[in-house]
Amino acid sequence: MSKESDELFAALRPAGLDELTAEAYGRRREGDLARALASPRGAAEGRRDPLPARPAWRLRLAVAGTAAAGLAAAAVVVPGAVGTGADPVPGGSGRAAATPAAPPRSVRLDARSVLLASATAAERASEETGAYWYRRERTFERIRFPGAGTGKPARRQELPYRAYAAHTQESWFARDGGARSRTVTGQDVKVTFASEADEAAWRKAGSPELWRAERSVNDYDMALKWLIGAHRMTMADLRALPRDEAGLEAELRRLHAAEKPADWDEVPDFPSYVWSTAQDLLAGPIRPATKAALYRVLARQDGIRAREHVRDPLGRTGVAVETTWDGEDGRRPARLIVDPGSGELLAFESRVSRTGEADLRVAYADSGWSDSLGEPPGD
Repeated sequence: MSKESDELFAALRPAGLDELTAEAYGRRREGDLARALASPRGAAEGRRDPLPARPAWRLRLAVAGTAAAGLAAAAVVVPGAVGTGADPVPGGSGRAAATPAAPPRSVRLDARSVLLASATAAERASEETGAYWYRRERTFERIRFPGAGTGKPARRQELPYRAYAAHTQESWFARDGGARSRTVTGQDVKVTFASEADEAAWRKAGSPELWRAERSVNDYDMALKWLIGAHRMTMADLRALPRDEAGLEAELRRLHAAEKPADWDEVPDFPSYVWSTAQDLLAGPIRPATKAALYRVLARQDGIRAREHVRDPLGRTGVAVETTWDGEDGRRPARLIVDPGSGELLAFESRVSRTGEADLRVAYADSGWSDSLGEPPGD
């Protein structure tokens, strides 16, 4: 049995098992899991009639005031999600070896079970707070045009070779809307190529600058806001979101129904709305119970599937929950990589090719509450 399956069934085990001592649980663990696997009860609980499957739409980060567009561009890159099982990492630290196939199992790991296990783990987390919500993310993205990331006007002629940029961003979102917030962008920038032939083509073209490695500290004396759809949400709004599945779904449906066509090229359907919400808020300052509720609402959506032994861009292994959505240039896969044992969102990916190369991958390296601007949690 795989590590992810162990964590999955541990997360779903009855609450009474927590009363066992570590030694007793160690002796009984195999038997407990065998009984869980043999019983259809766990698979049936929490399952509801599926909703229609449609594409994922992305959540965007915004800021109140006249500098909204500039801050959103500097502060965050939020796409859809995706991938394959072997996980090569273009633009990252190299290609990870394909994980050996898992041994035969008596049950098939499905996406709803993964999401429900993640919900159970998330609601066990302690309720914490602080002066700032901190997030460190590592982005790996395809460079499609010369000068991308440099601030220079880019020629709109796509590069004839495959190049990728990796860069890190840290963000401190003030809990008090009147306090200063900060982003530190352009850290540890690295440009790589998909193959030696691609790098040779770049050199033949005169080795043009593709991405400028420039670290920037940006302070903002204004309230940062998250967007659910086109609705601006303060941190207080996020903290006030319902903490139960029914209440959160009702609130998301209310927000979805209130969307204005003028704010969208095409207003997404509700399942897509839920997916886009999950991509950002699962790594945001929502309460543990709200996070669990969001996983459960996501589990109700149809057209999702699970894939084990998936490595995120930082090399961490998790379970991928996948769907397909309509992008500007056609259908594309979308993927969230989660750790069902902790309920943490590890990464999301967008536009993965048949060879496993992703146009955009964002890994959440660290997040949590901090009491000091400029200091990560625990420092």
